[in-house]
Amino acid sequence: MNGVINIITKNAKATSGGLVSADLGTTENAHGLVQYGGQIGQTGAYRVFDKYSNHGSSVFPNGTSAGDGGHMSHGGFRSDWDLSSRDTP
Repeated sequence: MNGVINIITKNAKATSGGLVSADLGTTENAHGLVQYGGQIGQTGAYRVFDKYSNHGSSVFPNGTSAGDGGHMSHGGFRSDWDLSSRDTP
């Protein structure tokens, strides 16, 4: 099997300001995102974020918990700079 995966992300300059997102489900699932971005001087931009995810345990046909639930927190930072016209697409 052959294929191509192309992941396109937004420049930090395109996502300035704040963002808060939450998603709650009926099966003990929850997801959240907090993100903020802004300018750094005349030529830079940044974005910081933190994501949280919580997955409840699966249930066996007899009703007992499978014990496979879990949670994850993931944070990160991105900065983009326009150093010269040659560096900007």
